[in-house]
Amino acid sequence: SFHKNTIQIDYHKSQLLKNHSTSTGREPIKERPTDPTGLIGNEENHNVESKEGPDPKVTEEPSQPLNVGTEKKEPIKEPVKVHLPDEIHPKSQADLWIKLSPSNVIRRVGYFDKRNLNDVRINIILMQDKRQRPLPTVFIRLHYTDAKEPLCLSTELDHSAIKEGHDNYVLYLVRNPQLTEIQRESLSHVTVSTNGDCKDESIPVAIETVFDPKEYKYKFAMCLHKSVRPNLEPKVLLDWVKLNLALRMEFMTIFLQAGAEKIYEVLEPYLKKGVLEVLDWKLEPPLIDSASYHDGQTGVIAECIWHNFNDVKYLGMNDADKFFIPQKHWLTIAP
Repeated sequence: SFHKNTIQIDYHKSQLLKNHSTSTGREPIKERPTDPTGLIGNEENHNVESKEGPDPKVTEEPSQPLNVGTEKKEPIKEPVKVHLPDEIHPKSQADLWIKLSPSNVIRRVGYFDKRNLNDVRINIILMQDKRQRPLPTVFIRLHYTDAKEPLCLSTELDHSAIKEGHDNYVLYLVRNPQLTEIQRESLSHVTVSTNGDCKDESIPVAIETVFDPKEYKYKFAMCLHKSVRPNLEPKVLLDWVKLNLALRMEFMTIFLQAGAEKIYEVLEPYLKKGVLEVLDWKLEPPLIDSASYHDGQTGVIAECIWHNFNDVKYLGMNDADKFFIPQKHWLTIAP
């Protein structure tokens, strides 16, 4: 752990979306239509160019898999491309969330945890209204880039150990059973369902691999552990970024609610320098029935941890009016 005034957090985080490079010029790809079920999340048309940030991630999915275990096999058609959006601002709620029911939503990114090859699982953030019961039964369907037939699996809901506080929406991790080596090879993306046969599967959920890096990109980084609402003064966040840099912080992550464009514009120079990233959270109406007290803070904390796992050795999380001071730099900045 950090010595004295600093903290080392043992956490899960992914290498998701560290690249703020310019567009590669690919045309955006339109989403597959969603089956007419209760699963929501693709109401908007995504076949438009985003304002900034990298192009949508594109992978391939077999549109007609083999019928395994029968003599007669259907021919394999050419794979179709599916749209797997990232979380870099600006993103819509449909890019970020899938609504399973009026009381729970699932994030459109899963973390493929390969740190222990004897226990490989996919973890997906689910936010549940704690006032509503029972909890949902969730199944995930694994899709592959090769000819393997998609696989439907049951899951368990792992409740967060983080204190819930005043939030109505709290964190659960959706986790599938341990995957065999064959099941995890050539994994493209997953879909989620509330039916055991996965026939009412959702729009795609992107998969990001989590591993133990040989070397970290950043030694010390910071997350603002609440999503930022538009009523926060932009200067507060600007000062937070500047002071963290003065304290030798190497990288920072901030999550935004809707309507915070002024904040984004103020921080844009630091985005271009590569010392800051802004992701959209947007756990708010109309996606959910009413605003949660801290906009689902336990989910923000969990995603910050998973998101940074591959790149950051020491990760701190705090408010915009609090700071970590690394002991090794104290003598150089103290008056």
